[in-house]
Amino acid sequence: SAREWWIDVLTEAIKAEMLKFPRRATHSSASPLLLGFWDGAFPAFSACVYVVSELEISEPDLDGDKFDVNLLCANAKVNKSQTIPKSELSGATLMSRLVKSSARAMEVKPSAVICAGDSTCVIASIDVSVTRMKPFFHNRISEIKENMGEVKKICPVEDFHFIPGVLNPADIATRDTGKLEDIGMGSEWQSPSFLRKARESWPLTRDFVKDGPPAEELRTKAFGVFSTVQTC
Repeated sequence: SAREWWIDVLTEAIKAEMLKFPRRATHSSASPLLLGFWDGAFPAFSACVYVVSELEISEPDLDGDKFDVNLLCANAKVNKSQTIPKSELSGATLMSRLVKSSARAMEVKPSAVICAGDSTCVIASIDVSVTRMKPFFHNRISEIKENMGEVKKICPVEDFHFIPGVLNPADIATRDTGKLEDIGMGSEWQSPSFLRKARESWPLTRDFVKDGPPAEELRTKAFGVFSTVQTC
């Protein structure tokens, strides 16, 4: 019940240790990568942005890590009865806003921006024209393209990538099963382990089935109706 759920939440909050986040986001003076992730589900949609800095050669890491990774910003919103495709798209829109704000605010210009999510529907929709889309998809896809266009004025932006849902950092913010311990220091939320490895090992790909927008989000083609009148 809702009462029991709130009791569990408050109990966890009371027993939990202080939640800490590192003050420093960048690791070196070199231009870092900016990574944005999004996710959408029935409970909520979310987005998070990470700063990925290459480790200095003089700082060998025992785990073989190549990069220092820190959560820069994140946001999540309650899904108000949207379908999963709409929730995913809302998450991608939220991410594009965070990425644009982050790129503008950083003192050291990012070397590149990489965005990823686990919705092939959204990624494929971003790659096509919005002409036939209904207002919900049309407006949000247009905003995403506009926001990323602004980011391109600051640094290179790669095409959106697909990441499996189980590895998507933004996934935790869309579930109602998350715990405070899941977002603390050293967690996958604050510093995804795969981002600390070499770029070629990251689970990001452009190789996926490009379905495009759901059929219900496309306008039906309009056909003109003509009539002829014969006069005598």
